[in-house]
Formats: sequence, C-alpha cells, structure tokens
Amino acid sequence: MPRSPTGTFTLVNGNPVVTGTIITSDWANDTMPDIGAALTDSLSRSGAGGMLAPVRGVAGTVTSPAHSYSDFPRTGMYAFSETDTRITVDGVDRMRWREGNTTTQTWDSDLKVWVDINTVATVVGANKLINGCFDIWQRATNVQDDTSGLEYVAADRWRFRRNGNATGMRIARYASQQPAGVRYGALVDRVTNDANTDNMLAGYQMATEDAYPLQGQAVTLTLGVRVGSQFSAPNVTLAIASGTGEDEIISLSSLVFPTGNVALVSDSTLFDVGNSSETQVASVTFTVPVDATELAFRLTWAPEGVYNTSGQDGIIIFYAKLETGVSATPFVTQGSSLGAEMALCQRYGQTRSTNTVDEDDLRPSMRDTPAITGAGPYFYDAEIPV
Repeated sequence: MPRSPTGTFTLVNGNPVVTGTIITSDWANDTMPDIGAALTDSLSRSGAGGMLAPVRGVAGTVTSPAHSYSDFPRTGMYAFSETDTRITVDGVDRMRWREGNTTTQTWDSDLKVWVDINTVATVVGANKLINGCFDIWQRATNVQDDTSGLEYVAADRWRFRRNGNATGMRIARYASQQPAGVRYGALVDRVTNDANTDNMLAGYQMATEDAYPLQGQAVTLTLGVRVGSQFSAPNVTLAIASGTGEDEIISLSSLVFPTGNVALVSDSTLFDVGNSSETQVASVTFTVPVDATELAFRLTWAPEGVYNTSGQDGIIIFYAKLETGVSATPFVTQGSSLGAEMALCQRYGQTRSTNTVDEDDLRPSMRDTPAITGAGPYFYDAEIPV
C-alpha cells in the first residue's frame, strides 16, 4: 500500500500477525513487496540515491533553521516569510533574499542594518557631513553652563544648546565605549545637581554650497548614539528641515528656516532610551526638495528630575552620516584622512596664535570673511550665523 499524502505508511490487510500465525504466500507475497517499496522510497542517510520530488519541511527560525547541521544546529537556512529567505550563522541573520526586484542583502553587525550586497564596499567621501565622528574640536573639548547662545562652542560644525540658553548642560569630547573605527564621541549631558528640565539640543546645519548637490535626491541619515546610564528623558527625537535661502540664521530650538521651510522629519523617536549598554544605530531616509538650498537636523530630549548621581544623564553621539540613496552603508568620514577632515573644518573656523593674519593668507581659504574672537589663541570664525 503506498504512503498517504502526509507520508504515512500503512501495512496491507492481514497485519499485524499474531503468535502462531502460519506464514503463507498470500500474506507474505503482499506484505514484503509493499515494505520493500516503502523502504526504496525512503531517503538513505548515507546518501545513496536522490530525491525524486521536492523536499518540504518546516519554515524554521533564526535560532533553529530548517536546514542546518548536526554539529551546528543554529547555522543554516530558513524561511522568514513566504517572500523572505535567510541564512543564519550561530542564530544571527547574515544574508537574505526577498521577492521582487530587490538586491540580495547582508547584515552589518556594526551598523545593525541590512546592506545591499553591491554597496558593501563604500567609496570614501560618501558622507556629506563634515566632522561626522567628532575628530576635530578646535574651540574646546569640554564646555559647560554656556549661556552665550553661540551654539558653536565645542566640536567643529556641530551646534549645541539648551532651550532658553539655560545652564546645567555639558558638552565634552568622549573617548570611551566607542564603536570600532571611531576615536571620539560627543557627550552631551547635565551637570551634577542640575534640576533644569529644559530641552537639550544637538544638531548640524549644512552650508548652502553642500546642500545644492542633494537637490531632488533620496538621502539617508544614519546616527550612532548611546544613551547615558542615568538618562532621564522619556525619548530622543530627530527633526530634519530644509529651506530655500542661503546660509540663513536658524534657531536650533525651532529648526525653521526663514525662507521656504519644509519639515522633512518631524520629531521622530529613534532610540530605545532604556538601553544604555550599547551604541544604537538608527537610519532615516527622506527626499530633499528639488529647490532646497539649506538642510539641517536636530536631536532633542527633555531631562526629568534632579541629576545628582554618577553616570550620564544625556547622550553620546559617536557618528552621523548623510549619504545619497535609500540604504545605510558603513560609516566613513567625508575627508579621506584626519588632515583632510581638519582642512574641511578650517573653511568654517581656524585657531591661530595671532589675530593679525590677513584673510588672503589663511589656509585653507575660509568660506566667508571670519570674525576674530578669543585672546591667544584666537579663533577665526566663518561659521553659518546663529
């Protein structure tokens, strides 16, 4: 008797026999060929013969794949869904294939994002942000209780402030817990005994000359952020805006350009504020308006209570990358070396030992006529006004 559609084999009539049954040709000649046919139709464990029909089984899971190995049961292939097949290695997704005209992707364990397999090798310079991983700190490496409203007070090209220019905020170069390939982060947190609950802000404004090439393009912003062990705010939100003016003054608090403002991302929550044990990576893809000549983004969080314990009640931003395309790719700096990154920063600001350097003699040439501040060292400031 053949197997049923579910694979069940049933002995022919007359079975099972009982003690004392005489073996007859009628019984044996029907039963034995039936068993032989069923055995022939079974798969040999030693590899003799091959399957003559499709092999079907359970879909499996990332930690228990459908097709795995005796010695490595957590490694193999499984069906995540009807339209998504994946390879898992030791219980972690590493590659996937999906229905439709989609590119095969691999899992980037550092960025924690799926990456198109044909974009893993990223061209250096894809990052449109200068000082994206906080290598350059010409002004200062530790600032707190700044109420000047200048915002450009620490890491080059980055802006920091507290609503109302309130006290109780610290910005410091941070050299601990950083992900591989990153030297520093920017720690933005509260000072001890601070009871102020005004918003804390960290952001970046692109110069018009850098925004023009992105007009009409889909771009992806990726941020690597770690929340402090004493983080008290309910969330960290991201806002992105564009404008149609030229290097206009914009408040980090409102993030509204005076001319042609478009809110591209409105205070989106990206990070798990309860997870302070690792750097979290989040990406947002958006389309830059075809007439945009200005672009800025901002992170916001509102601390609660009084900060009077060890640890940080704030965030550490380790890197930011803005690139064209809809997929996040591994982080790179805009400059091809530390010296190149410094030169890019020096178009906006330069530290000098004297305040008498002729503008034409500044190297590299600055993007605008600088204002000179400080008193030995002096800072030549050509940043976008705030």
